[in-house]
Formats: sequence, C-alpha cells, structure tokens
Amino acid sequence: MLLPGMNCYMSALRASPFDDMLLDDGNNTWSPLLKSGKYPRKKDWLMTFYEQYTMWDGTPVYPPVENNFAQMFWKHDQWDDQLEKAMAFDLIGAHRLKPVHDRSVGGETLAFVIAQNDLSAMEVRAGFAKYGSNMYFSAEGMPLMIVTTDGREVLRGDKDWQYWKFVWRSTLVSSITLVDHLHLAHFHSANTLARAIRKSLHHDHPIRRFLSIFTFGSIWVNNIAMHTLLGPKHVLHRSLPFQEFEGLSDAVPSGFPDLWDWHKDILDDEAFEALPAKIKETPYYADGRLLVQALKRLLDDVSGIYAPDECENGRIKDLDIVRFRLALVEEAVEGGYTSTHSQLGGLNCSDQNNNMILQSVLANLWTVTGWHRHVGTVGDYYADPDLAAFGWKEGELGPRPKQTMLMSVVAAFTSTPQPKLIEDYTHVFKGMQHEDKMVAAWKKFRGELYEIQKEIRTRNAKRTIKNAHMDPAMVECSVAV
Repeated sequence: MLLPGMNCYMSALRASPFDDMLLDDGNNTWSPLLKSGKYPRKKDWLMTFYEQYTMWDGTPVYPPVENNFAQMFWKHDQWDDQLEKAMAFDLIGAHRLKPVHDRSVGGETLAFVIAQNDLSAMEVRAGFAKYGSNMYFSAEGMPLMIVTTDGREVLRGDKDWQYWKFVWRSTLVSSITLVDHLHLAHFHSANTLARAIRKSLHHDHPIRRFLSIFTFGSIWVNNIAMHTLLGPKHVLHRSLPFQEFEGLSDAVPSGFPDLWDWHKDILDDEAFEALPAKIKETPYYADGRLLVQALKRLLDDVSGIYAPDECENGRIKDLDIVRFRLALVEEAVEGGYTSTHSQLGGLNCSDQNNNMILQSVLANLWTVTGWHRHVGTVGDYYADPDLAAFGWKEGELGPRPKQTMLMSVVAAFTSTPQPKLIEDYTHVFKGMQHEDKMVAAWKKFRGELYEIQKEIRTRNAKRTIKNAHMDPAMVECSVAV
C-alpha cells in the first residue's frame, strides 16, 4: 500500500493552489520579517525553520555547513569576488570550467569561462528573471567579466557587477541541480543501471549482486523525485521560474552526450592530461581522479574473477551478460539519451568489446558515486538567500521569502544521510559464485578508499576552501538521496 498511497498523496499536493506571489509587495517581501532586528540576515530567519528538526539519529534535517561563505566572503553587505573564484575552481563549478583563447578585457587576459547563456532562451513566468550569464576568469581564477543574458559585457567594478554575479551564481547552482544532479545522475545513470540490471540479470547473478551496492535505493528515491522534482506543480516547479516545466524535462535528456563522453575529462587518462594545469588542480579533478582510478581497479578485479566463466571460444556463453549489454543501450535510448556503445549487445568476447562494457559500467559507477556527491551537495548555497536562488524577481538582488522557503525545502530533501562508499558490503557476496574472491576484491577496494580518504584529508588541511566531496566516507554508494 505504501507506494501507491504515496503516489496519490504526492498527486494531491500538486493540486494545491499555485501562486508565485512574486509581485505581492504586501505578503512576500523581507521588510516585515527583518524589521524587528531579531534576524541580522535573511539566512538567520530561514534557518529558524529547520533548527528544531532532526533525523531519527539526531543529525540536523538541514545539512550542516561545510564552508561558511558569509564569514569568508560577505564584506560590507556584498560578496567579495573570491566567492565566485571558490565556486568555480574549488567547489561545485569546476567540471564546467573551459579554457579561453586569445581574449582580453581592460588589459587583462581572460583565461577561463563558465558559460551559461544558452539557458537564457528558456521562457520564464511573469516577473521572474531569466537564467544565464557567462563569467570569465583570469589565469589566477579571479572573475573579470560577465556577459549578461542580453549580451552586454559587465566588467568587475561596474554598478551592475553584484547583480550579475548573483544571476551567475544562481544559474550555476540551479542548473547543476536540475541537469547534472537530477537528470544525469538520478534519471540517466541510476535509472538506466537499475532497470538494465533488473530486466536482464537473474536475481542471484553475481554481477547483479555486485552492482546492487551502487543501485541501492535508486528506484525508491527516483519515484519520489518524479513527483517532487519532475512533477508539474510540485516543489521544484514552484521554485524554478520556467514557463514550460514539462517541456524542459523532455528537452534536457536530448542534450546529453554519451555518459562516457560527458565524463571523459576525468575518466580518460589522455583527456585528463590534456586539461590546463589550473583545471587539473581543482579538487573535483585532483581528488576525483583518485576515486575514479580506485573504481576502475575494482571493476578490473571483478572482470578478472568472472570473465573466464562468461566467455568460451571467443563468444559470450552467459546469456544474462548478453541481455545486460543490450539493456544498457536500450534503457538509455528509451530514456531519450545518447548511447554510442551500440556494440555492447554483441556476442563477441574481444578485448575491445570487454573494454567497452567496462567503460560503460565505470561511467555509471562514477556518476552515481563521486559525481553525484559533487553536483548534489548544495545546502551551503541555498541556506543563504543572498548567495543564490532558484527563482528571483527580475532586477532584485535575491529571492523573495516564498521562493526562499521553496528552495530550502529542495536542498533539505536532497541531503538526507545514506550509506557511504567506504562501508563494508561483503555481506552482499555471501553464498555467491567466487564469494571468497569477491570479498577479497572489496576488501582491497576499501583499503584503497582509506588511503584516498587520508590523502584528501591531508589536502583539505592545507586548503582555505574545504572540499570533502570525494572523501569516500562522504560519498554515497548510490543516488539513494
């Protein structure tokens, strides 16, 4: 009864009145909430709604602060430019950095960009500002110029600089939440992997057992997300400004390249080495590479255990594996995603085909673990309405109270604690074929993860901006949250 009951409840919520109140200057403004002086900043007012609530284990409902941005960067009632540098190079935006060639402004060279103006074409509801803006950075990582949604160039120090920085920050965090987190990690990778496994592999197949660690909770959490984050008139739709919300969800998947190509810069050795040094040094790449390489070695070990049982005279004899290879492609295509690995369904046991399946699985495992943690940790940004927002009135430097509350609910909902990658899952292998070898492989993997944890914590001790999103004790084993 639980699942259909929850579906009915969620549908009823979506039927509640949908009023943005964006132009209501009487009931949806900050002045009456802050005039008493009890709350020094909007963030202080917002957090009072969460302070009294905890999980069953006593941890706060709203995720604890990782970096106190206001303490570091809020100066004279505005954000220092070091904030955008931190977001782009040290935290959530690093995977979107691209090098710039032969462009300068005001005598300074533009070295990097995070471009988002492709989002400015998306229509918004009445009164809301559009998403977009491209921010250009110096070789040292400092923001120098923003190209606005209408094509104007705003330089550091211009009168509109703070407003367009807010637009850029909000677009960055919100689009990553919607595209990179929700659609890519949850619906593309986790759904594809979970469905392919369950459709093709026998319930006691050793590969299904192994991969169940990485699909734990995926179906459950994605069912909830279909309502709250994809369903029209639910909380994410009400938080975001977009006019055609259902059309947005249909359009996003078609813009994704193949999963391996999406992550190629961090998964492929040659592609990683070709990146500029400044990008390679970001925690996302520097720490993420440690995790990627450990996952790759784990897959190589598992393949070495079962490959001899799967192949005979150069052909696959395990029909479940044949169906699994086919299902990985079919599920991606059915979801509207690009898949360049059409050969996965072949019966050939060649090294090329085996490498292709391992690439595909590695791309999925990375997406539901380290990548998911990197793009899904947004509590610090949405706890402070002055820093970023899902939706805001055009020209206003921050969201209004109703939009702030809706935004904070999404951040809290997507931050509940779940099992971590570094935990002991050897019970999953009990009684299965080659149990002893699989237990040994997982123990070896955990040993590597503890070394990675130690290295990342050593690095963080030297960092001003802490980033533990690749720490295996922080990375979830799946997208269960």
